[in-house]
Amino acid sequence: MEAVREQEYGAMVGVPLRAWREYKGLSQRQLAASAGVGLATIVRIERGDLARPSTRQRLATALGVSHEQLVTGPSFGQQSRGS
Repeated sequence: MEAVREQEYGAMVGVPLRAWREYKGLSQRQLAASAGVGLATIVRIERGDLARPSTRQRLATALGVSHEQLVTGPSFGQQSRGS
């Protein structure tokens, strides 16, 4: 069952998501509004829940990063702050 869930939702992105959000100077509420998702969704993902591919793409777009960057987190010194 866990393998099916991981296929449907993909890798956990909680730690890199939080790193990107904080790096960009956004609150959870601001990111949720910008990505068009609920605040509870951001909280759950940052706590370790899996995120659907469509949600990950919305978050990456809202943060101004690629999907790959969202999954790996910021490389400090290589990405500009703010949007």
